[in-house]
Amino acid sequence: MKFDLNFLKALGAAFVVYSLIFFIVIRMFQNTNSKKNALISLITGGALILINIIGLLIDYYLYGFSNEYVNARYPFFAFPILSVVYTIVLTLIFFIIGTSSHQKLRNVHAEYKRKEERKIKEEAKHVTIKDEDNYLYLALKYNGDFILKEVVNNDNVTYGGLVVKFPRNEFFHDELIREALSSLKIDYERYESSGVAIEAKNEKKNRKYFVYTIYLNSIPNNLGSLKQISPMVMYQYNLSDINKEILFHLVLNEYFEIEV
Repeated sequence: MKFDLNFLKALGAAFVVYSLIFFIVIRMFQNTNSKKNALISLITGGALILINIIGLLIDYYLYGFSNEYVNARYPFFAFPILSVVYTIVLTLIFFIIGTSSHQKLRNVHAEYKRKEERKIKEEAKHVTIKDEDNYLYLALKYNGDFILKEVVNNDNVTYGGLVVKFPRNEFFHDELIREALSSLKIDYERYESSGVAIEAKNEKKNRKYFVYTIYLNSIPNNLGSLKQISPMVMYQYNLSDINKEILFHLVLNEYFEIEV
């Protein structure tokens, strides 16, 4: 067998054909497990080797392997030779990658699916939107200071924003905010959405606060005892956990989504 230009051309053609076949087959399975890709490569290569052997046997049956036949057809021997080489090399590459990554020869898609199903079941145990009480949290601000409501309970004084519970089947924040500010007779310049806070009360129901900062034109005098507090000294005041988390995040002046 001569290794001349014709044989090299046939070798190049075989390389292109086999590369395309292996690429299509491996992409068809869309597998991330390298050991499984090694098995797919071995099976695909074995099929190609078998096809080449059948072709050689047919040629031998029809023509025999005489010197004239070999001299005339030798470039095409590149196909069976490369099918063996390609199968061995590609299978070894995938196997080595899979071994170095500590992968096992199993259906990783089924394993991933099982993990996703377990994740969905775990999430289903947690609180859903229907299991939440929704509230508006109105953080009043005037000249850069927070205007917090003072609450006295058994000689314990705490401070926080105004909380308005969502009426049943009410989903439009803007309309609810305007109605709340109007009913509370609050003179405001503007308001803006500042974040969302979830307070886990128990295993079955949470409280979800949609936090809005209300910029006042004047301090209300009809809301009971209010306290004007600078953000710089707010840490000195007694705040509940949910108020503390919301107000301290508001000081950062960035939209937030937190769970307390």
